[in-house]
Order: sequence, then structure tokens, then C-alpha cells
Amino acid sequence: GGRAHDVRHAAHTLAGLSANFGCLRLAEVARAVNDAHGDSATLGSLLPVLDAVLAETNLLITTTETVRSGF
Repeated sequence: GGRAHDVRHAAHTLAGLSANFGCLRLAEVARAVNDAHGDSATLGSLLPVLDAVLAETNLLITTTETVRSGF
């Protein structure tokens, strides 16, 4: 369906971009979401993990940028 395709496409894109930027844990979880796009039970367990890893990655990036800029 359309929603499953959207989830798979977004997860695939996120996995590739994350890997390119060296965010390997985020890439790993996004790949798992991509692989489970048709399994609602697995997606239900992976999406909170993806959300947490995204938050951790964002915090690391924000903290690194703050330290680099001297603020």
C-alpha cells in the first residue's frame, strides 16, 4: 500500500544518509525499519527505538556544534 511504501522509502533514505554521515546506529535501526515495513508488529516495536536513536543523534550533533562554535 501507499503508507507501507512511504515508510519503506523514508527508512531507506534515512539509512543511506545516516551511513554516509557516520551515524551507524541510526543507519542500523533505519535499515531494520526498512526491512520490516510490511510487519506492523515489528514496526510497532522499532519505531520507538528509531525515535530514541534520532533524539540521541540530534543531541550529539547539537552538542558537537555548540562546542565547536564556542557557545
